[in-house]
Amino acid sequence: MKGRLLYLLIFVLILSITVFGFIGCNDPGNDPGTNPPGLPDVYIAGYTTNNSGIAVPAYWINGTRYDLSVLDSAKPGQAESIYVNGLFVLVAGSTVNGSDVEVPCYWVNGTRTDLDVFDPDKFGGAYSIFQSG
Repeated sequence: MKGRLLYLLIFVLILSITVFGFIGCNDPGNDPGTNPPGLPDVYIAGYTTNNSGIAVPAYWINGTRYDLSVLDSAKPGQAESIYVNGLFVLVAGSTVNGSDVEVPCYWVNGTRTDLDVFDPDKFGGAYSIFQSG
């Protein structure tokens, strides 16, 4: 009886080591910015600060950063929201103009479009984006 229990414990231990060894050694070998096969792409909107301390709007696809244009390269900007439809990457956010006023805008595949506001001397922002049709 004790011999069978010992053999069963040894079998379970060897089986566990084998299974966890295969799971722990899973290395898809992909480059940064790509996901292993079968996993969805990950899109993130935000900003990164450059060497001058200025926030640069950007988005990331699987960890690879794509900087977005601003009105004035000496002024900050930020991306707030992202939507992807397969053909287009749409990003909503804002950028600051030369008068230090935040201007709402959006980017389609990196091309910025500034949005109309009530008063060009007042702050504005775009926080979400979606495409219909």
